[in-house]
Amino acid sequence: MGVLYDYFVAASDDEAASMIEDGPDGELLVLELKGLDPLRLVDVESLLTGVSLNAICERAPFLRVIAALNNDHQLVLSLNDKLRDALARATAEELTAVAAPWAETTGCVQQEDIDALKDLLREFAMLAREARADRAHLYCWVCV
Repeated sequence: MGVLYDYFVAASDDEAASMIEDGPDGELLVLELKGLDPLRLVDVESLLTGVSLNAICERAPFLRVIAALNNDHQLVLSLNDKLRDALARATAEELTAVAAPWAETTGCVQQEDIDALKDLLREFAMLAREARADRAHLYCWVCV
């Protein structure tokens, strides 16, 4: 069994933390994934903004633990708003252009992997646009 990652939009850290036991409920916008560690999204922010990985890591935390349960086998993490904003602003062309270099950072080099990452980036961008429009934030529920 792998690690489950559900990315979702919530208005506040408190609302996000309330999802710790069972993950985000049906009332929240959710992108359900298996295997995409949120730390991999640092590369996406860097590619979209041109800010170096070091600079991203040196500023405010990219991820913050909002809630933890079962010896950290369940977590709710807050993603940086700079990632949300970069995804929300990205055009379809920019997302397509980022997919191949991002694929290289993940070890994926097959065209079908790159195409899957393009689709994933488009879904993330839609989630980010909704979050920004609602003045909300992106979170990730992790279940090991």
